Amino acid sequence: MHEPQGPHARSDISHEQIARRAYEIYMGRGGRPGNHEQDWQQAERELKLGRH
Repeated sequence: MHEPQGPHARSDISHEQIARRAYEIYMGRGGRPGNHEQDWQQAERELKLGRH
């Protein structure tokens, strides 16, 4: 079966993968407090685009 492509494609990215990447983003700025929602959104976006 062919998977749909584009911004509305379904993804097999897990909650755990996003959480791990969001934590890497947090640690990448030295563990300083930031906006965890922005970190989460950035992590999800990067993983969906294959840039992690």
